[in-house]
Amino acid sequence: MDIDLRTAVKFKMRDETAEEIEATINDAVYTRIEKALPGLGVMFELYWNICNQEERGRICKIIEQELDTQ
Repeated sequence: MDIDLRTAVKFKMRDETAEEIEATINDAVYTRIEKALPGLGVMFELYWNICNQEERGRICKIIEQELDTQ
């Protein structure tokens, strides 16, 4: 069976509560384990797909500002 990464992440997280999702994100961000990055990307993609253009612009501006400070 061929399963793509997006499907696998969504399947694994499908029954998680908001609190569990937050814990997963915090764990991935603060432990800095690189293997968690694709999962964060999938979660970001879910959010991005429901954002309107104004929200997308706001997100990109925040990221631009943060990259400038790195």
